[in-house]
Amino acid sequence: MASRISASERTGQLDELLTQGVADGDARAGRLKLAARKIVEEALEAEVAEAVGRDYYGERLNR
Repeated sequence: MASRISASERTGQLDELLTQGVADGDARAGRLKLAARKIVEEALEAEVAEAVGRDYYGERLNR
């Protein structure tokens, strides 16, 4: 059974896969898009965690 990971972790994995490929113009553009996407996903995940009072895996946040 596959473990659940957050969207930002999945985006990070995609970025790692791209870095293993050829670093041509298209790959650099793709990495830039993934980097921006990861920043937005991490910000949204932090906002949601703060709003609901727990992180992605259900553990309570320390306040």
